[in-house]
Amino acid sequence: MILKDDLTGLPNRKSLISELDAHRCRKMILLGIDIKNFGEINSCYGNEEGDNFLVSFGRKLSEFANSSALNDAEAYRLHSDVFALAACMDKFSVKKSLLDFANTLVKKFENFLSEDPIRIKSLNVTPSFVCGIAHNDNFYGDNVGSNLFNRMDIALREAKNKNIQKISYCQIDEEVEKFYERNILWSNILKNVLQGKSKLVLKPYYQAIQKIGTDEIPKYECLIRMVGKDDVISPSMFLASAERLGLLPSIGRIVIYESCKIFRNLQADFSINITSQDLADEEFEKFILSQCEFNSIDPERVTLEILENEEIYNLKSKIINLKKYGFKIAIDDFGVGYSNFSRHHEINIDYIKIDGSLIENLLKSSKSYKTVKSIVSYAQSINAETIAEFVSNSDIYSKLKELGVDYAQGYAVGKPAESIPCA
Repeated sequence: MILKDDLTGLPNRKSLISELDAHRCRKMILLGIDIKNFGEINSCYGNEEGDNFLVSFGRKLSEFANSSALNDAEAYRLHSDVFALAACMDKFSVKKSLLDFANTLVKKFENFLSEDPIRIKSLNVTPSFVCGIAHNDNFYGDNVGSNLFNRMDIALREAKNKNIQKISYCQIDEEVEKFYERNILWSNILKNVLQGKSKLVLKPYYQAIQKIGTDEIPKYECLIRMVGKDDVISPSMFLASAERLGLLPSIGRIVIYESCKIFRNLQADFSINITSQDLADEEFEKFILSQCEFNSIDPERVTLEILENEEIYNLKSKIINLKKYGFKIAIDDFGVGYSNFSRHHEINIDYIKIDGSLIENLLKSSKSYKTVKSIVSYAQSINAETIAEFVSNSDIYSKLKELGVDYAQGYAVGKPAESIPCA
């Protein structure tokens, strides 16, 4: 097991958790330290100077750990520009609470950096940072190191989200704490599933999309689910964790691979959700083309559903290439959040999927009705077809027909299913 960071020579994350488990101190303070705006240092001075900066920062943190301010402490580099300081307080006289002492340590370290700035070429730079604090008193049980590390990591994330210098785990309210703990839980589950270490598997379910005013089902949307022996787990439980871990491309490939096998034997078209992570993946285009070719599927049968944001326009060349092969493009969840009408022509949209919240309120809210009506008019002006999501009953279906919406998707048409009739 590698326990040292290659760049700084400091102990790494594995070493930290191992040490926390080994010591099992009754009084422990753990500081997670994230250097602010480090990316700008890399951009302005280059990666070599950025690496030198990290080495210098690590050395200063180590010097501080060995200073008179502490006793029995050690510095660690966790990843990128994130470091940690762990201090065992059993042999140290602490008159204040551990939280007060931790806050004092943060201030002392800030002063320590100010007194001796880091040199970048001809400039003296005093690093600024955010800090997540975890501490314990009589903290026992299994996985002591991992639990304390996770608490520190949660506090550090919250400090970054709120853009404040420091926050302690014990200051986080219960709802935020549960949110982060759920994310950690699902991150671990997802990793095990993707590595084949779980009884759960990821597989597509298929939901019908009906041509409004007919009985025709010309296409289906392929929706990822996590499936166990008796459970079908919604993607809302794990996709946020997958995005944060950079695992969406891996999940997308499962959907593409499995869906192409199903639809090679069908006449219906199908749609797949992709993200900016997929578009940025250099192998994505090659993979989806190879799966279409292997399964004798014309790319014109495949619609790629994309959530609109500024990032997709930064990757528009990838979308344009996919369009050249015949793939169709749908803008997903349209009508809420980000929309850049002036740039729609750049990616030549084929479909606009009207956000489900507008459809659910279509009969109850005049604002939703007028918004949907405007979307239909706009789609027609750019030669795009409209698909309404969350169509839950016949009354909504009838109103969509009246408005001129082209397709309906939702429980009134069909629920997501593991298989397709006649497949």
